[in-house]
Amino acid sequence: MRRTVCFALILLLLLLTSVSYAVTYPAQRGVVNDDADVLSDATVKDIEKLNDRFSDVRFIVVTRHFLGGTDAQDYCDNLFKAWNLYESDLLLLLVIGEERYAVTAGIAVTSALPSDGINNLLSSKLRKAFIQDRDYDGAVGSFILGTATQVARTNGTSLSTAGLFGTETQTQSSNSSSGSTLFTTNLTGNWWNSFFSNGEAVDDEFPHSVSYTLYETDNSSSSGFSFGKIILIAIVVMFFIRSRTKRINKVTQAAHHVDPFRKQR
Repeated sequence: MRRTVCFALILLLLLLTSVSYAVTYPAQRGVVNDDADVLSDATVKDIEKLNDRFSDVRFIVVTRHFLGGTDAQDYCDNLFKAWNLYESDLLLLLVIGEERYAVTAGIAVTSALPSDGINNLLSSKLRKAFIQDRDYDGAVGSFILGTATQVARTNGTSLSTAGLFGTETQTQSSNSSSGSTLFTTNLTGNWWNSFFSNGEAVDDEFPHSVSYTLYETDNSSSSGFSFGKIILIAIVVMFFIRSRTKRINKVTQAAHHVDPFRKQR
């Protein structure tokens, strides 16, 4: 039995150090990939119209029900790279079943709207509608409009949002610019952080734990060890131990079996 436990521990260690499940990314289907099927046709069309009107930012929206234990920000960052998105792109990821979201934006976007600005928009425009109201159209529309308006104001670019996402006309004035670089910045909002905060006070304006990092686009993707992987490994180890225990019990029973013919001798 001791040998079985040792072997199981070795197997677990090997799995922890060497097993990594490749995360697959869907092919891009336009600027909206609503895999969770939570956005209306009107919202999808409004995103496309805004992208046609406004060249300073191109909005890409992805919705998923679950990520299978993958970190939302890692997924968003790597999807940004997998789709070859670039300087003026902003990728918004909504994970419906996990109540998480993440944003990865090109440097042309973040030069006009830094991390604290995007974080403020996530908190004020998206969070309540997304988590509390489950108004996914409202969350996406409000965040996108707020972001586009702020970028236009900073860049001095003309922007008309007439009729988009149920709004009236809003206009800013002209001139835009973009640089050339291979860097992006990412921000994330995670409801679970507040759940496991041990009662610590949270700033009302910025209620999320926000990561702000720069990385080169050729960096290798993160392969974090997820809760789902741990469960799978535990099942494999338990199955192995159970099968070994059954085998040992059979051997033990056979050893204690007394041959009646040997008794007669």
